[in-house]
Amino acid sequence: WTEAIALLTDLQKVAQPGTYDEFLLAYVKGQIYLAMDPPQTDKAIAPLEQALKVADQQGFFDEKDERKVLKYLAQIYYGEGSAKGVTPANQAEDFSKSTLYLKRLIDNERAAKALSTDDVVFYAYLLVQRAQANPDKPEPALLQEARKTIEEGLRLSITPRADLYRLLPNVMVAQNDYVGAAEVLELLLKKNPNNKDDWTQLSALYLTLGSDEKNVDEKDKEKTFEYNLRAIVTYERAQALGFLKTPKDNFQLVGIYANLGQIEHAAELLDAGLRSGAIESDKNKWMYLATWYQQLNKDQKAIDTLKEAAKHFPDTGEFEFMAANNEFSLEKFTDAYDLAKVAVAKGLGDKTWQAWSLMAYISFTELQKYDEALEAVNKALSYPESKKDPQLPNIKVAIEQAIKDRAAQIEALKAKQQQ
Repeated sequence: WTEAIALLTDLQKVAQPGTYDEFLLAYVKGQIYLAMDPPQTDKAIAPLEQALKVADQQGFFDEKDERKVLKYLAQIYYGEGSAKGVTPANQAEDFSKSTLYLKRLIDNERAAKALSTDDVVFYAYLLVQRAQANPDKPEPALLQEARKTIEEGLRLSITPRADLYRLLPNVMVAQNDYVGAAEVLELLLKKNPNNKDDWTQLSALYLTLGSDEKNVDEKDKEKTFEYNLRAIVTYERAQALGFLKTPKDNFQLVGIYANLGQIEHAAELLDAGLRSGAIESDKNKWMYLATWYQQLNKDQKAIDTLKEAAKHFPDTGEFEFMAANNEFSLEKFTDAYDLAKVAVAKGLGDKTWQAWSLMAYISFTELQKYDEALEAVNKALSYPESKKDPQLPNIKVAIEQAIKDRAAQIEALKAKQQQ
């Protein structure tokens, strides 16, 4: 090969420009570089481009060889642009040249009614890669060309290439055509329901369509409801096949039901998931569950949920404090006081004063335990945050007065007994 390249190089020095000699020497030289082991693809570019240039001027190439050279150059430039360590600028230049040669190849094939599906797939992938080089700012013209190419490729066969079908929804998403992308994924899943990635992408599309907060009129609200409903059905279809069953997926399904106002079913799913481990346990989820039970007027269930949550998170008194407030609303004052007491013992951060305030109020107004009430109100007032409640100082004054009145009554009773 080395000797052949040297011989061709010497001959090129005497070949006249624009002649068949110049064309043939460059063409053979480029092919030799490609035939080496390993192929010297970077060195093949210049002679192949020279051969193509002369052939274009003189018409030396037949259609078959021209297509072959165009494909070589497209592949070589794509390989150069995909090489490890290539700079973004050089990659953009290489991919741009690859695109030009591929487009010419496909136009050539199209004119000859010999369009190759492989070339269409290659061209579509390259266009998408270039269009999304900057994910934050995709290039609309390249995306549209990619979509046009993919749709043309799908019409080349009664049984279209699966990779074209898979590429199409990605292009549609980049074009913000979520409805079209969802329709394609539905077709793919109808043919092959065992593709986990398709279920994931389809559910995400329906969630995106269902979360459009710009929809204000009734028709748009109906569409929003419809897409959320489709998201639910998608999750349930996928879960029946064993997909979308991670704790995150299960909680996502709970959230969709809640967004649709189906609080009772959302609460049932969340309750079962938290207790079985199907949904990852954290403070907020237990809070959601208790709040939903309150909204459903299932106060005792809300309290039981908070008590259960407290077992999982023994380092905070938040759940006991919420339960105390619930017990208070049910007029279970002793239970409320005991729970608030546990809450302050565990600690509530900047809410601790609120628990002491609740204890003070219950002790004073409901249980008539004035000493405990005074201790609690003093504790509450010791926190700077207590200034948010201007009534606390007044409650303290009332408690102190009640203690004085009680002492006076005791003294009066003693005096009366002595008489």
